[in-house]
Amino acid sequence: MKKSRGIRLLALLCVAALLGMYAVTVAAAVTASPYSFQLFLGCLVCTVFVPIFLHIMMRLFAHMSEKKEGGATLHEIRSARRKEKEEREERP
Repeated sequence: MKKSRGIRLLALLCVAALLGMYAVTVAAAVTASPYSFQLFLGCLVCTVFVPIFLHIMMRLFAHMSEKKEGGATLHEIRSARRKEKEEREERP
């Protein structure tokens, strides 16, 4: 239950950030700022690519933390393999 609360909180923070970004863009457009078009393009890029990037990062994190090969995470497996390799290199 705690995990879903954290995710919800992060989602609300992202929504608040996007709304704030839109408010700044609208204020710049109303005041005829010379940067209003660049702010608009920035909002479009962030609206599309930031959620996609965050989704990809969350999927990668979930994949890396899954239990694999006898109850170990991928990180643990890679660490063990790295230690074995280092030990083999030190022996000869």
